[in-house]
Amino acid sequence: MPSDWRHELQHAVRAAKAQVSGCQHIEYMHHARLVAATLQAFGDDARALFFIEELVGNGRIPRPDLIVLHPRLGVAVIENKGVQLADIVAVRNTTPQMVRSGALKSEAPYHQAEKVLLRLRDLMERRVSGIHRLANSLFPEIVSAAAAAIDVA
Repeated sequence: MPSDWRHELQHAVRAAKAQVSGCQHIEYMHHARLVAATLQAFGDDARALFFIEELVGNGRIPRPDLIVLHPRLGVAVIENKGVQLADIVAVRNTTPQMVRSGALKSEAPYHQAEKVLLRLRDLMERRVSGIHRLANSLFPEIVSAAAAAIDVA
């Protein structure tokens, strides 16, 4: 992607048939590249929704880099660490150790995404009737599988 990543992101959003919400919250090149590449790969379905959440000041609630609701993919929560491959020193289980700002850090993207999925499940359980009607109208192919996954069928 050229150095003007904001322009490239806008181009990917305009070219997509999918609904995109929250691109104004993207502040970093790696985040923009993730969203643009995912839109290019899966943005051809007008029923799909790509959601970028606003960065929240409260550190207890994880903010994923991208949530995708897609009739063929289902729900995907994507976490992007935004580092170069050369900066990854090791990977232990699902946790990469990387150099950030000259210091060795361990970051767990799998656990971050898992927390978001649990948060989404909790939101759906509290609002299941409205969410179920909305999801059924937008994504009839995945509603029964999603309902079974959270035991609301």
